[in-house]
Amino acid sequence: MKHMRITTAHQSITFSRRMMVLGGAQAAVGALLIGRMGWLAIAQNQKYQLLSESNRVEAFNAELQVSATRRAQMDVALRFALERNEL
Repeated sequence: MKHMRITTAHQSITFSRRMMVLGGAQAAVGALLIGRMGWLAIAQNQKYQLLSESNRVEAFNAELQVSATRRAQMDVALRFALERNEL
């Protein structure tokens, strides 16, 4: 069996080929991600706007409920303190 000599030119060509394959794979993944972001931002825009608005309203209502509960607790504590003449 004859041994093939590996020259620097052969190594350079092999390295260049590998880098082209790797670069192509990276470009494909990048294009896929950019396409997905565009799809979500443009085509699915209304769906996610409605979901975010719904979420915002629910969070606001929950905050109001917590605020009302705290106010009721403060009213009870204030009445209790007034009854005991602590204020």
